[in-house]
Amino acid sequence: MKHFPGGVLFLALFLSVITGRTQHLSYQNYNVEDGLASSIVYDIVQDKRSYIWIATEKGVSLYDGYTFQNFTTKDGLANNEIISIQEDSHNRIWFLTHSGKLSYHYRSKIYNEDHDSLLRVANVSSRFTAFLEDSRGDIWLGSITDGLVRIRDKEVIRYNNETGFDGDNIFYIWENSDQSVSAFIGGSRVVDFRGDTFSYRKIDKDFITGFTRLRQGGILYPSFDKLILLKDTLVREYTFDGLQEVFKKGVLWLSEDENENLWFGTLNEGVFGFIKEEKKPADRIKQYLPDKKVSTVLNDRSGNLWFGTIGEGVYFLPSSAKQFTTFSKQDGLTDNRIYSIAITNDGTILLGLGNGKIYRISGEQKVRQYTVRNLNTPETKINVMLVTADGHIWLGTDYGVYVLYKNQLVKQLGLGAIKALRQTGDYLLVGSHRGVFRIKLDNIKALRTRQLMDNNRIYDSRVNTIAAAGPDKFWIGHDEGIIHYVQDSLIPLPYPEFRQKVKDIKITSNGVLWIATEDNGVFVKDGQKIFKIGINEGLSNEFCTALYADSRDNMWVATSKGLNRIIHSPRLDDHYLVKSYTAKDGLVSDEVNNILVDGTMVYAITNKGLSVFDDLKLKLSTTPPPIYITGIRIGERDTVILPKYELAYDQNHIKIDFIGLSYKSEGQVPYKYKMLGIDTNWTYYQQNSITYRALSPNWYTFMVSAQNEDGFWSTDLATVKFVIRPPYWKSWWFRAILINLITCLLVGAYFFITNRIKVRERKRSLIDQKIAESELKALRTQMNPHFIFNALNSIQRFIITNDKVQASNYLSKFAYLIRSVLDMAQQADVLLQDEIKALELYLELERLRFRKKLEHEIIIDEAIDITEVKVPSMLIQPYVENAIKHGILHKKEKGRVKIDLDLKEDILVCMIEDDGVGRKKALEIKEAQAHAHQSIGMQVTKERLDILNAKRDHKVNVNIIDLYDDDQTACGTRVEIYIPIDRSEWSGD
Repeated sequence: MKHFPGGVLFLALFLSVITGRTQHLSYQNYNVEDGLASSIVYDIVQDKRSYIWIATEKGVSLYDGYTFQNFTTKDGLANNEIISIQEDSHNRIWFLTHSGKLSYHYRSKIYNEDHDSLLRVANVSSRFTAFLEDSRGDIWLGSITDGLVRIRDKEVIRYNNETGFDGDNIFYIWENSDQSVSAFIGGSRVVDFRGDTFSYRKIDKDFITGFTRLRQGGILYPSFDKLILLKDTLVREYTFDGLQEVFKKGVLWLSEDENENLWFGTLNEGVFGFIKEEKKPADRIKQYLPDKKVSTVLNDRSGNLWFGTIGEGVYFLPSSAKQFTTFSKQDGLTDNRIYSIAITNDGTILLGLGNGKIYRISGEQKVRQYTVRNLNTPETKINVMLVTADGHIWLGTDYGVYVLYKNQLVKQLGLGAIKALRQTGDYLLVGSHRGVFRIKLDNIKALRTRQLMDNNRIYDSRVNTIAAAGPDKFWIGHDEGIIHYVQDSLIPLPYPEFRQKVKDIKITSNGVLWIATEDNGVFVKDGQKIFKIGINEGLSNEFCTALYADSRDNMWVATSKGLNRIIHSPRLDDHYLVKSYTAKDGLVSDEVNNILVDGTMVYAITNKGLSVFDDLKLKLSTTPPPIYITGIRIGERDTVILPKYELAYDQNHIKIDFIGLSYKSEGQVPYKYKMLGIDTNWTYYQQNSITYRALSPNWYTFMVSAQNEDGFWSTDLATVKFVIRPPYWKSWWFRAILINLITCLLVGAYFFITNRIKVRERKRSLIDQKIAESELKALRTQMNPHFIFNALNSIQRFIITNDKVQASNYLSKFAYLIRSVLDMAQQADVLLQDEIKALELYLELERLRFRKKLEHEIIIDEAIDITEVKVPSMLIQPYVENAIKHGILHKKEKGRVKIDLDLKEDILVCMIEDDGVGRKKALEIKEAQAHAHQSIGMQVTKERLDILNAKRDHKVNVNIIDLYDDDQTACGTRVEIYIPIDRSEWSGD
């Protein structure tokens, strides 16, 4: 329920100095440094979605537990000084300003008279100070200058002097039980609206300021020293035990929260709460922030209290903090730094401070300094305290040990900087930077430092802690692990988990060893089993400072970020529970130095004082945090938040922002999420944003839940759906078209390939036919009649001259040549050696025909294996014959033909060179002969070469070069034939 904002303005005019109280509460302060718009706060509300809205002097702040989002006139506010905030049934957040102008927030945007026509009409000449939304949804606005304005649907109804309404200075508006609406008018008058008619009545009880509506019906307001209840037509005084004491403080405003608690803001003593749930009347009135100028109070849905102040921002008191009591300098301590704690045999709590002083807290929960005669401790911290069974108090400082008894100093021992004191039977174990000393307690006064160091030192290195199971069995924790002392032997524990700085060790009654490390959490050794309890297991922080085992089998762990309770069981590795307590719960500081537990009372000492609470009275917060999707980014663009998105295949990079509103968690809210379509199990997470990259086309549902500080998860999950459509080439219609197209292409390809095969076969058949014909022509050219006639004439000449030997030799060579030519005519390629033999036979027969006028030479490169290399059959001989027939034949003197075979990489180069008359002279001679024989040898050879090249990947090339002497006279012809060969056919490879 809202109070009238005028009291806030009245409060802001007063300054006061407030004295403190003992056993104060621990608050969390939010100020400008934390992001709050201003330190002057007028109103705080929690909207239906559980967000916190804070009205300040310099704008509105929206808080989500993580950050403050601030709004000013630049964002649409009618004025930056916001006096009051209201929410209507349409989830619009209305802002009443110091100037009296209206604006409201709706769906992430602020509307004023520039954006809303109704506000443009309503704001004319009005300064609004009162707001009401009635049960019918009508908005009522009270003005101090121009009567009342009523907004009904899209209609603005004005009640002022021009419309017959008698009254300005509308202070407050409320709705009665019969749904009529009433308003306070200046001069202690009330106007009642029933339908469209109104009437006036006088209220005898004067009012100052500070109205509030009650959940049980009616309104309350202070009237000087009385509290007046106005319910329908009933007007009476409202009182309860202690009310008059509150009024003596000077009540400026009052309000009722959702739990029907009444809050009274005073002139100079903070705020008082009348807590309805307290059973004892004496406990119902509680004072908060006695030294602050409190302007407003919010009791949120989790039971946390928010206090707005004039000049000091917002103070946040967690629901559990009411059970915490704090002792610090304002309660009488001379130093907030407390390093050691102990309990005496009569139950008195002793505190060892950082300045060397000792304080005690007795049963009445009062702090008093513990004065000891003859004790002159230096200004140094008391690291450790121990009360032995005989009542002696042992103090361990950086300057040694002090022993006290009955307020007197008994003994001082200079054993170095003391870190540990443990009693075991009649012995005391002292740990310092000089080692471990064992002291017999039978005669403390006779102890001597030198004697202890010489005879009673059982370990001589720096010690951090000691855990004892007896005078001859204990564990020593140092900077590099743990040493077990047993039966006069020092045995380092061999476990690698313990090879680090150990801060504390405790041994429980069932023999379980607990080890607190400096920055790696807690390790538990149960027999041969060793396991760790760290952040992943629920520990608030892994930088541990101390352990304490209470009488209820709980192990308490002090860390640099809070206090932890571990519920122990025989099967701790399978079943345990870690409960953390931090400043958000009510600790005066998260940096806990040590713990002491007496029954159910827990004492946590810190650098900011002592926190005390009853562990059994702390109630779990069972209210799960609401959770919302706060942002969706698709690709690189932020989008409007929708329940469902239909996206293209390339819009598959999605970032989702969400938030769980758990204000005690202070931005450390645990989350769990899963994306249906990808995940089957929950993923636990500490961030409030998740990114999915390259999602495949599918249907997805993202769901997320948040956990409050006591482990309760959101019951209503935040969800959003995504449909990522496949690309068009994966759609059914495209696939159908593609299948039809591929089928057509395959059919077309089949007919095309079949037709090409047929054409190729026809071409191949035609080529084979041409090859056969060319080979026949080549055979004919190589066995031309002129050559055969001359050869037979030569044989006849040898017979006539009765040269039988020559005739037989010539005839044999001629027959062999004819047979070779016929054999080669049957093959496409022949061995080079067979080609050479046929050439030699041919040249020898031509030499006989020319009567030794012809000389020839065949040169073969040594790199050529003529028994492996193959060449096209009947390819070289026609060029040799042409050289003889057209070059040598027309020469008067002796002619010469040279055949040079060379191998250049995979090319066989055959060079045929003659010293005949040359091609030009041979052509002239041929043209001069009237009946010259038409030579077809070269033409047939060319045709055959073209047919051979058509079937080969590597072509045979022929170059014919005319030779000239220095006088440019023709002196022969050179024919170069380039024949590619395949080395893979060589058996040598």
